[in-house]
Amino acid sequence: MQVTFNPKDTNTFASASLDCTIKIWNLGSADPNFTLDAHLKGVNCVDYFTGGDKPYLIIGSDDHNAKVWDYQTKSCVQTLDGHTHNVSTVQFHPELPIIITGSDSLLVDSVVIGYDEGTIMVKIGREEPVASMDNSGKIIWAKHNEIQTVNIRSVGVDYEVTGRERLPLVVKELGTCDLYPQIFPE
Repeated sequence: MQVTFNPKDTNTFASASLDCTIKIWNLGSADPNFTLDAHLKGVNCVDYFTGGDKPYLIIGSDDHNAKVWDYQTKSCVQTLDGHTHNVSTVQFHPELPIIITGSDSLLVDSVVIGYDEGTIMVKIGREEPVASMDNSGKIIWAKHNEIQTVNIRSVGVDYEVTGRERLPLVVKELGTCDLYPQIFPE
């Protein structure tokens, strides 16, 4: 969960909680100024809007949504959906009218960028490993930006595997690669 100070009033801060709420506090006060019943599941992250004079908060939750709240009127002005996992980070761009949200998963991360004309979802990673094996037993895979290889037949036919034992394979480094986006989907 996250706590963040209001950049326009450093005596005020917002706290995200697994009880599905955001609480707005003043320093030195034992009770919150007010509570936003923000989501259906736990709230992970919160950020204050710093541009212009609009009093907005963006909030991310385990319900796979991010919501923009006007904290003066205490009303939700926009729900941002599109994530397939818990929203773990939210951020207003400091100068542009853009909101960036990120979700988490063991297999796939994604970032959603929202702006006046709509949203773009960028998936990072893959659900299945990037690997291939040919008929000779040679496996090639990518681990981050490193390319590695191993040959399963190097173990030998006499080797006996018991249980979930790892094979005694020698991994060889083939080098690195860099991927750069060419276009964003519309």
